[in-house]
Amino acid sequence: MRFGDEWERYCRTVRRWIPHRRPVWAREAAYAPSTLYISATCRLCTPVGRWIELKHPYGLRVVPAERLETPVRRALYLPAGASRTQGAEREGVAALPKALEHVNLAWAFAGWIVLFPGVSAVAQLIADAVGAGPRDLAASTNRA
Repeated sequence: MRFGDEWERYCRTVRRWIPHRRPVWAREAAYAPSTLYISATCRLCTPVGRWIELKHPYGLRVVPAERLETPVRRALYLPAGASRTQGAEREGVAALPKALEHVNLAWAFAGWIVLFPGVSAVAQLIADAVGAGPRDLAASTNRA
């Protein structure tokens, strides 16, 4: 066993060169999921969080942003195993394409377009203009 048990399990699970509509390995892997923090009290944010949950993303938890210890003013995406101090997070409009990577390849591709240089800045500007700008969230007593 050159690469270990996890690699062997991966090779048994994933078909070679045949793509799946949804990631097979992500379903089988035992790892900490990524997290999307999105407000449960914002009338514009709540439907977005529900929509993502309805897509049944693999390896992604959608958590109310009000449960964070340190408040955020926009949606926040934290990759699996990362913390806010590591600088790996995405905020605002840029958080949603990262969450779409957990749905399927078609939605991931749509999200990647938003992550092109300059596109996410323009998308954030438009979102702010239509009322989805930064918010001060009330702290919840139910912490995650």
